[in-house]
Amino acid sequence: MLAYFPIGYIHYIAFTLYVLMAVYILKNDLTSKINISAAGMIICFSLWSFGLAIKHNPLISQQAAYNAERIGSLGWIIFPFFTLWFFLEISLRKKLLKIPFLLPALLLPGLFFYTVELLDLLQLQPVHSVYGWYSPWAESKFPLFFQIYYLSYLIIGLALLLENAYKNRSTIKKRQALVIFWGTVAAIFAGTFSEFISPKLFNFYGVFTELSDLYVIIWAASITYAVTKLSVSKPNPENLAQKIVSSMNESLVILDDSFNITYVNSSASKLLGIPEGSRTIHNFVSVFPYIDAGISFFDNIDKTSGSNTIKTFAINSLGKKIPVSVSITLIMEMNETLGAVCLIEDRSESIFFEEMLRKERDLAKKYIDIAGVMLIALNKKGQIILINKKGCEILGYFDREQLIGKNWFEYFIPEDSAADSKNVFERLSKNTIIEGYVENYIIRKDGKRRLIKWSNAVMFDDNGMFSGTISSGEDITEDKAYHEEMAKLVAAVEQIPSMIIMTDLWGNITYVNPKFTEVTGYTKEETAGKNPKILNSGETKKEKYKELWDTISSGQQWKGELRNKKKDGSLYWESLSISPVMDFKKRIFAYIAVKEDITEKRKQQEILRQNYEKLKELDTLKTNFTSMVSHELRTPLTSIKGFVSFLLGGVGGKLSPEQKDFVMTIKNNSDRLLSLINDLLDLSKMESGTFSISKKTTDIIPVIASSIRDISSIAEKKTIAIKMNSAYTSLNINIDEYRISQVLINLLNNSIKFSPAGSQIEIEVKEAAKETVNLPEYEDITKLKSEKYLTIRVIDHGPGLTKDNARRVFDRFYQVEDINTRKAQGTGLGLSIVENIVQLHDGIVWADSEGPGLGSVFTFIIPLQ
Repeated sequence: MLAYFPIGYIHYIAFTLYVLMAVYILKNDLTSKINISAAGMIICFSLWSFGLAIKHNPLISQQAAYNAERIGSLGWIIFPFFTLWFFLEISLRKKLLKIPFLLPALLLPGLFFYTVELLDLLQLQPVHSVYGWYSPWAESKFPLFFQIYYLSYLIIGLALLLENAYKNRSTIKKRQALVIFWGTVAAIFAGTFSEFISPKLFNFYGVFTELSDLYVIIWAASITYAVTKLSVSKPNPENLAQKIVSSMNESLVILDDSFNITYVNSSASKLLGIPEGSRTIHNFVSVFPYIDAGISFFDNIDKTSGSNTIKTFAINSLGKKIPVSVSITLIMEMNETLGAVCLIEDRSESIFFEEMLRKERDLAKKYIDIAGVMLIALNKKGQIILINKKGCEILGYFDREQLIGKNWFEYFIPEDSAADSKNVFERLSKNTIIEGYVENYIIRKDGKRRLIKWSNAVMFDDNGMFSGTISSGEDITEDKAYHEEMAKLVAAVEQIPSMIIMTDLWGNITYVNPKFTEVTGYTKEETAGKNPKILNSGETKKEKYKELWDTISSGQQWKGELRNKKKDGSLYWESLSISPVMDFKKRIFAYIAVKEDITEKRKQQEILRQNYEKLKELDTLKTNFTSMVSHELRTPLTSIKGFVSFLLGGVGGKLSPEQKDFVMTIKNNSDRLLSLINDLLDLSKMESGTFSISKKTTDIIPVIASSIRDISSIAEKKTIAIKMNSAYTSLNINIDEYRISQVLINLLNNSIKFSPAGSQIEIEVKEAAKETVNLPEYEDITKLKSEKYLTIRVIDHGPGLTKDNARRVFDRFYQVEDINTRKAQGTGLGLSIVENIVQLHDGIVWADSEGPGLGSVFTFIIPLQ
């Protein structure tokens, strides 16, 4: 058994929709011909869908399908008439519509084709299929004539619609026309393709080709929307008034003679929560309970004007309190009040904006006062009318009232800047545009000058006339000084004779100075973004580069020398120091390298090194020669001294006084020569590194006494007394007894040589703690490793020393006196040997003098522990 195919239900739904649309249009305005024609067209669509809903049921008989087709065909044959009538009405073709019998004449083709349909000359008898009954087109010419009929009506109607829309200046009318036009075109295209084109293309006709009634739903919907929502219909005065009142933006309430609310428009409904058309009685006082005296308020309305306005609060249906302004006009007849009309303005937004404006004004004041720049407004006379807190601070005032009214140019502009400042003000008063910033000095209350950078704007009054200026000023006194210093720094970097190169964190070059370009040949543009590897000569080991990067990336400085390559390929040596650049959080963000071309310096160093090696070689030869000569001289000198002793001892017979003097001269010069040879031998050992001492625990007091005895014969010749001052009778210390005795004898011998006859030399012996040792400023105190020292001072009353001589007197071969005019003999080696011996004892020796003619003090210290 065949089932009822669902497509019939779809047609029933379409039928229902069409009926509802027609009713909705007529309900909107039953008197409008536009609405009547539109409703007639949609009723035709409903007949069409009703017939198809029955015909597309496969369970009905052929006769029933045939009868259904007769009902539906009335709709799809007659609808072009209503369509053209609708288009004539909405395109305002009044002259055409006034032609007698125009509408009956337009209806005649439809009635003709319906008659043809009843004679089965337009469609054949219904054909059965599993999906329902369908009616193929007849093989006559009438289907073609029908297509020409309905398409011509539609095309003429659309042309009239578009022409009217084009001529009409109203935007809403153009929108109405486009909505109907595209709805019509879409429906015509879909229906024509389904009913006429697809059967020809696919040689098929059946239930699914008879769906045009569904496609025209688009058309019907567009017409319904345009007629009802876009107000295409021609309104009558009553409807127009009702629509105007209903759609007013203002909220309107009508009261009866008991002042009960009888009508609210759409806006008032939304505001008060009272539905339009509500039958519930709402008393005026219940909605506006805050109006003084309630209903009696209406008695106080001026009967002449019949109106009054009051600001109050309304209570909506939800109990919400709404600020409103109510304009009440009484409806009067024969001096009796029939009711009232109330226009209600919602003041919520107004109050909100007033509050917002107040808050913004307060906020603006706060912004002005917390602004980090100086804000000042001047009237057209140059007097201060507004100034913020920062401006007061810059000017040195605490109370802005002290500034209001003062002339800006007379009180706060220096004389040397007044003319320029007034010129800027005058140019602004003439509405002259001043590009950029203006800088000038101002004078604070305390008289100090500050440099301000200004941005200026002009103020106008209500008549558009100049009323003053408002300016923002930034104190750039310190910034200016800073930028000047930075400019000097940049100039210094640009002109510095060293190469400067900066890179980012990844080693890409960001800056090179002109010296870098001069040395390497690479310009700033050529190096920008490049890695310093462009200078790599290939001679530096990778390990050295790794050490470099490890050092600087850890935040430390790296110093060294590299052999790099210039742009022209030539090699050069550079000494460089690379340091990381850190931000305030100690994070590295760049590196800076200071380089110096040391190619020539390296060449000179190489020459010096070679010369040094030659000098070392010569010094070694000299030392060896000195040692050899000393040894060779010492042997015969020993023989001479021995034979002189024999002669003085009388081995060769008794000597005459004259002979004895000769032999004593030989002895003295032999002793002097032997001393010189010993000094030369010691010097030779010191230079060769073979000079050494042998320390052991020794009582130093007898050593000092012995040294005094050994030198006493020389002192007696000048009648010089040697005195020892010591609190110790015995003091053990770890020393080389012979070498310390040599030190004492050399120091005493030196003092005797330069001391006047009959004078006295003192030897002072005492202990001293490390912190009490008074070293000369040129000595390094870090040399003192022990906590306690033995201090021995040799004090004479000779010619004294200058500070320079006191420092240099221990230099090898140094002589205080001129070699050509000196009185005292000597080689200048004794004190140098003394210094070397004391240093080998971990001690220090130095000379002091209060000045020429005031004697000298030679001090040496050696550790007690």
